[in-house]
Amino acid sequence: MFSIQIFRLSIIYFFNISELNYILPLPKVGLSLLHLTAYADFTEAFSYCESLGIPLSIKSAGSFLPIHYACARDALEILSYIVSREPQQVTDSYDVDHSLLFYAVESEDIRLMQLLFDYGFSLNEHKNSVDLQYVIKIVASKRPKFIPFLLPKAARIINPSIDNSLSLIMLAIISNCYETVKPLIDFGYSLDDVSFDGETAFDFACQKKQKDLAVLILKSMHKVKDNLKYANSIAYSLCELCSPSTVKFAFDNFMSGIDLMKLSNAKNDPPLFALLRSKNSKNQQKIIKIVELFLEKGYPIDFQPEGKNTFLAEACLSIYHERTKPLELIKFLLLKGANPFAIVAFKKVPLFDYLKKMAAIKSRQAEMMPMVEIFTPFAEKIVNQKQEKDE
Repeated sequence: MFSIQIFRLSIIYFFNISELNYILPLPKVGLSLLHLTAYADFTEAFSYCESLGIPLSIKSAGSFLPIHYACARDALEILSYIVSREPQQVTDSYDVDHSLLFYAVESEDIRLMQLLFDYGFSLNEHKNSVDLQYVIKIVASKRPKFIPFLLPKAARIINPSIDNSLSLIMLAIISNCYETVKPLIDFGYSLDDVSFDGETAFDFACQKKQKDLAVLILKSMHKVKDNLKYANSIAYSLCELCSPSTVKFAFDNFMSGIDLMKLSNAKNDPPLFALLRSKNSKNQQKIIKIVELFLEKGYPIDFQPEGKNTFLAEACLSIYHERTKPLELIKFLLLKGANPFAIVAFKKVPLFDYLKKMAAIKSRQAEMMPMVEIFTPFAEKIVNQKQEKDE
């Protein structure tokens, strides 16, 4: 009975491999019947083939053993069958590119990995650093529940960065595996790593709008500081997060390490500009609370780096860029003393004059007139004060 089924499996394999509905990261040619039945996760056929005298240590044309295919196929029962008979297969060095763990880590069933360690697999004796790098990367980005199991089995920190660009913590955050971050921190992975784009784990947490994670990272950093070479601005990332409570927490506890006027890496934008580009930018009350916190800590309301607008001018122009109408924010800034005549960077003209000019264009009146009306009393007050001073 089994011989017919095995023959059928062989036919399926050679002529219509897609019927098995599984893609393995292993060679699919030069395989024995044991490889094929492990590939198909067919335990009865596998044991029958072995009873015919096919050794469990038989190699494929590419030097792979059936155990590799069992690991890659999530074939827990077949893997258990093999290691119970030949436990040395777990610890033997093979003339192949990757370890058993390399394939087992792709499984969603942690029992595969547990079985390998039960039979003597050791991370610390693993000589293939590229292999281990891949394993930890997959665990950090796809299998967060494996982290508490896997990391304690390593006596040292394994490959703290991926391709010298993204740290494992960054990778976990980007992959939305937020629960992975704390175990990685507790194990000793650094929060000071900086990506090629000048971003840190804290930056990624803020971009993902993960308030609790951002606070955890701040609390866990050896020292919150804005002088990491090439790193993005902490203040800018806080504004990207757009959480008044998190900004207050950061300022109350780590103000000495935060440079309020450090520009972003990507566009050299002042920190507050991120509030206008945030997904939360329509919540003006949130933005106003954050701006108040910045002003309380000494942020100049008319801060204007070379080639950039003041925050007031940028808020006015966000009507075009972000399709928002932050009129409440604009009025707040003017009440706080923002200069209505600050120079618009790309036009080299005073802001109030530019707004009036835009409002005179018929197609722009509906957008611009409300701002002009808000600006007018503040602009007139400045003009009158100047005239009185001149007299």
